[in-house]
Amino acid sequence: MKKFCIVLIVLVILVGVSIGIYLIFFNKPAYLKTELPFKKDDGKHLGIIYIGGLKQDYDYTIVDKYFNTRDFETVDLEGEEKYLIIPRDCEVEVYSLSMDEVDEQDFVMREKYIKTMDKPFYITCNVSDIISNSLLRVNKDGTQYSYSPYISLKDGSVFVEEFILQIE
Repeated sequence: MKKFCIVLIVLVILVGVSIGIYLIFFNKPAYLKTELPFKKDDGKHLGIIYIGGLKQDYDYTIVDKYFNTRDFETVDLEGEEKYLIIPRDCEVEVYSLSMDEVDEQDFVMREKYIKTMDKPFYITCNVSDIISNSLLRVNKDGTQYSYSPYISLKDGSVFVEEFILQIE
């Protein structure tokens, strides 16, 4: 009987450890169809997928490639540009930006906190081609990263910072 109890305890421990390893390394969120193309230790804290610049040309092909759903919360900051933002083991603080005139020659940029997100979300933004009206902030490992998604006027591509992975 004593041997049976020891074998049973060892079996329970092995099953528990196996389930834990599976959950940590192999279990992906239900909304993911396949793993995103992040690389280990690549310094990328956010993924971004450009959906389109006008409602009639929104393209969800890349979203469909990686996700089982298109149903993500939308943070609407006005504008026609739409992006899917994918936090990677972090929270993203979302702010709206507005430019206020101080006098005829001086302007000040104002930030208004909207919400904090830790799951993929859409953001619609940029009523202007010149100045972004959105700001995303990530605090990771004691460093603060800031990013405003927009399309470069230079070459028409999505502008990304070093800590952002553009997913195509």
